[in-house]
Amino acid sequence: MVHRMNQSPQGQQALLQLFLGHLKAGRKHQANQVLAQVLKADPAQAASYALLIGSLLAQKGQYEEAVPLYQEAKRLNPSEPAAYFYLGVALHALKKEMESHQVWDELAKRFPGHAFDHYQCGLRLTTSNQLAEARKTFEQALELLEPHDPVREDLRSTIRAIEQKLNTK
Repeated sequence: MVHRMNQSPQGQQALLQLFLGHLKAGRKHQANQVLAQVLKADPAQAASYALLIGSLLAQKGQYEEAVPLYQEAKRLNPSEPAAYFYLGVALHALKKEMESHQVWDELAKRFPGHAFDHYQCGLRLTTSNQLAEARKTFEQALELLEPHDPVREDLRSTIRAIEQKLNTK
């Protein structure tokens, strides 16, 4: 069943909710049809929608489904560092380390010194158990983020966890 796209923000929101409803119910084919309509209807927002929906999926542990959305966000808006960062995170969660590192290397090359560059560097340091260095890198990322950025809380909790591990050694 194909839905007519309402160009209003409320219509777009309704379609995004419909997409999520299909996805939660396991109706991936219908979800993909609705998502295609959402992305076609507002090309200027397509990258943002792909990033948002990818994040919603990743929060539910659906990294396999999030990867193509992050790839699409990266393709549509190659100047958005979050697309590179979260694509790398999703690939890392799927144990696709080589691909994850390639994406994060691209992030570091395109956006050196950006908060997400520091964040990915800290994640790499954490996985190699270089906790003191990782904490410093996460703190640098935290300083670069806007005061109301929701990523700040994730970084703070990561820093607290690292400090706990360092204090128990």
